[in-house]
Amino acid sequence: MGNLDRLNELKIFLLSLTAYKGLRIHHTTVADEVNAAEIALEQKLDMDDAIQYSAALSLNVEAIVSFDKHFENLKVPRKETKNVCT
Repeated sequence: MGNLDRLNELKIFLLSLTAYKGLRIHHTTVADEVNAAEIALEQKLDMDDAIQYSAALSLNVEAIVSFDKHFENLKVPRKETKNVCT
């Protein structure tokens, strides 16, 4: 039953994303996924982090806002929300 509860929580979370103003969803292509796999190998990131990092590079963002320490010491700097939201 635990997995069903987690899936329900995930569904609620995903549906809540539609309420955020200014949130844009970045859809990846197969080429983006291949690039992310290369980044994962080079930077020793898991695939989820590599996809986020690849998207950050392609979108030329200023920073990745995350508590995830795996984004430390990469070309795109990591910032925590306390350093972004004022």
